[in-house]
Amino acid sequence: MRHLFFITLIASALLSGCVTDNASIYVSGNVVVNAGDGACEFSAESGILRPFGVYNLSFPAPYTAIPIFNSTLRNRASDFRSDPNGVLLTNATVELQDSVGNPLNLGDTFPNPFSVPISVFVPSANTDAQPSSMAGTMDLVPNSYRGALTPFVGSTIVASVTTSGKTLGDIEVESSEWRYPIELCNGQCLFTCSMGDILGGNSCFPGQDQAVIVGADNPAFAAICSM
Repeated sequence: MRHLFFITLIASALLSGCVTDNASIYVSGNVVVNAGDGACEFSAESGILRPFGVYNLSFPAPYTAIPIFNSTLRNRASDFRSDPNGVLLTNATVELQDSVGNPLNLGDTFPNPFSVPISVFVPSANTDAQPSSMAGTMDLVPNSYRGALTPFVGSTIVASVTTSGKTLGDIEVESSEWRYPIELCNGQCLFTCSMGDILGGNSCFPGQDQAVIVGADNPAFAAICSM
């Protein structure tokens, strides 16, 4: 009877989606945003991942990533209950590091690591062979950190990221570590200034990853174009 009691406890933990290995939730990469037809669109099914980022510290914006979150937790829905294994991720812990994994010294004003809020629901997987996936936005570098990162312009830093949240069964989960390199630049990096008030190219996230054409008369880019 005692053995049966322990077996029952173990089975209950598995069915409730208890995550202890930090591997059931993981990030597979940063998806490329499609800016076609003037709309910024992304999905986990696009299959196009960005291997590293480029971030212009002179432009007042955060570095925003679109991670693909994956879950290997199985769907446990039945005729008697709803699935408890969908995961709502609500927090990301980010540490900015150098290329060999040492945390950057950003002074006393800017904590490192730091937390950023996220809101991504990852459904449970329907099979053991294929994890479920969902893409969502996350600020890897807050806008307020740009000044603290100025001494590192010209180098590549690494954002070490773990995310956390709860399953629909109220079980706390934490993802495995995701490491994403970001090259830092400043000035007119990623910007080509032109006359008038225009904005061309992939303009979903100006100041990161892809070059854009901007008008010197556009107030949002006047400072960049005057450098």
